[in-house]
Amino acid sequence: MNKYGFCDISNYKVSVPEPIQQDFDKSMIDKDILNYINTTAFEGPDSDSEDDAILKLNDSDTDEINEFDDDDISLDGANLTVSTLKVNDLKILKKEFSDVNETKFELLTRKGVFPYDYVDNVERLDESELPSIQNFYNKLNDTNISDDDYAHAQKVWESFELKSLEEYSDLYMRTDILLLADVMENFRASSLKTYGLDPAWYYTMPGYTWDCMLKYTGCKLQIIKDIDMVMFVEQAIRGGVSVCCNRYFSKDFMTEFIRVYREHTSLWKIKSKAYMNKNLKNVGITQLIEVCKQFQIMEADKNFVMKKMQSIRGSFRKELKKIKDSQRSGASADDIYQPTLWYLELLQFTIDQETATDSISNMESSTSEVGDSCKERQDQQSNNAA
Repeated sequence: MNKYGFCDISNYKVSVPEPIQQDFDKSMIDKDILNYINTTAFEGPDSDSEDDAILKLNDSDTDEINEFDDDDISLDGANLTVSTLKVNDLKILKKEFSDVNETKFELLTRKGVFPYDYVDNVERLDESELPSIQNFYNKLNDTNISDDDYAHAQKVWESFELKSLEEYSDLYMRTDILLLADVMENFRASSLKTYGLDPAWYYTMPGYTWDCMLKYTGCKLQIIKDIDMVMFVEQAIRGGVSVCCNRYFSKDFMTEFIRVYREHTSLWKIKSKAYMNKNLKNVGITQLIEVCKQFQIMEADKNFVMKKMQSIRGSFRKELKKIKDSQRSGASADDIYQPTLWYLELLQFTIDQETATDSISNMESSTSEVGDSCKERQDQQSNNAA
């Protein structure tokens, strides 16, 4: 500890385990560190010259800062990680495929590709030919594989004399798992050598790197006794459980969904006779389910459609309320809330179905005026774009 209460790392060197040396994020950090060292003097509190830099890089670890081109960066994380290993490092893979020659084994030392979206039923696995490159399209990432990846898949199919897509799937899964095992074991060995700590005993990398910092620097953390400092730290805590609660819906899907929804007044026009007709409602819901299926939302059913209708109407009401509240507050025209819901204009046909509450009954603008203002704003944006 120095007199400022911070860990003095002037005699420590930055070192990163080999398996993550070529990670894309790591390469950016390396470049920034070198640039900062070349342009900035790291002077400590008692330093009088640039010689007292508080950060030193380990020469043995940073003799070469690898450069990456666009092709390297576009690789997925698993393939990029595997590419950092040498053939001799793939001991687990070699053990499981000890009966194949070097030419075949070389084909297995890179991550393969698999047509996940194409194999939508078990009968696909009986096919006797490798699917075309178009069938390797990934809907989740909205990407297709490269010609080089497909050529590699063809070579694997021919070299191992595969008879069906099922055999290709088995080979793909075996190599994928074994390569991952080799990556992990090499990472453990490198981390143990560098820090003397085994990553396998940690749940997360942040926890592992935190312990590495404490061991590497020898820093002893002090107990905070000042209540103001305790409250400052606690109030700054961020994070927690992070989940993706809502799936992404494309603009084309939402536009088509709202268009069909508008055609069936039995689903939204409360004061109409059609709204009381259950048969008409079922017809409308059935057509909305078909729209979902057209956009590959195969799990769509009546419950899904009902929730989706409630969701878009709820978002519409929230935007209307924000507009009305800003108008009621007496704000100037420039300060009136500008809606961010892109399909607000598409749902204007439902505006007369929204019942105004007593709390906003004295507002100067009626709901129809809100619709007009939205229309005027959209026309203005279209003119500006033109």
